[in-house]
Amino acid sequence: MGDLHEPPVCRSCGATGGTVCDRGLPSGPLCDPCFAEEVLTTDERQAIEEGATALAPPAPPSCLRCGTPRDRCETGYGHYLLLEPGPALPVAVVPVGHRWFIAGDGRAVNWTGARPLARHCRVAHRHVCGHRPHPELLAPVFTALWLHNRAVAGLPLD
Repeated sequence: MGDLHEPPVCRSCGATGGTVCDRGLPSGPLCDPCFAEEVLTTDERQAIEEGATALAPPAPPSCLRCGTPRDRCETGYGHYLLLEPGPALPVAVVPVGHRWFIAGDGRAVNWTGARPLARHCRVAHRHVCGHRPHPELLAPVFTALWLHNRAVAGLPLD
């Protein structure tokens, strides 16, 4: 059996001592560089999954696909998201995982908890961009917004 006072070993690179410490679940023991890389990787994966891939300021807050200006918000993990403009939608019509709320500090939060943060929410533009294929697998509200965006862009509604 090992000594109880052995220095922790980074589970990623195998370094011992120094900045290696237990980072809690699910990370475990990691040195500072490996922990920073894990956080970056996790944030990047979340940004891609949620569509928080808009360009940061000072770039214009426009969709790279259709060029339409949209409301740009920073997420809690430092990425930027384009939200559909206009009034917020009732949470009842937007599926969990697609409900974006604007926190008190102005950042966008994709809340997936059991109780919504508010009665109305916003949706990400990427799901309803008129220059993307029809959002067949999403809620009817996405189809309605997609059709609206296609009509505004002068594109066929099929």
